[in-house]
Amino acid sequence: MKPKILLASLIVSVFMFLGIGCEKDLSTENLLIGSWTHSQEEQTESNILIYRPTNFKQYPPSWYRNTFSLNNDNTCDYLVLAANDGHYFEKGTWNYNEDTKNLTISYTQREMAPHLPQIDVVLKFEVIELKKNMLKLKSVS
Repeated sequence: MKPKILLASLIVSVFMFLGIGCEKDLSTENLLIGSWTHSQEEQTESNILIYRPTNFKQYPPSWYRNTFSLNNDNTCDYLVLAANDGHYFEKGTWNYNEDTKNLTISYTQREMAPHLPQIDVVLKFEVIELKKNMLKLKSVS
């Protein structure tokens, strides 16, 4: 009788341990990590930005399609549209506040021309919805 109770306790403990481990993997911050691309074709509301994982689909041609990558160590790469219509990535940092649902991305924009000043950029978004394959953001002033 005791071996059956011991076996049942062991099985329950393993499932509890696995459940706790999986819960962390599904946290909002972990779901945010990765490369996101603006899918403007899917937007139905002008103030809600829809992003998909960069490799989610073949995006139609666009003059500029915002893309950013959020890394595990809270660094990021943010695609910048320069004054000369060039596109380049700037390295920066990101932070997510679980209480306010705010995602903050910060970087220093270095223009291609050396005579132009560097600009510190701080972008704030409210995370409206987050799924494995979709991120909806609203710009916060």
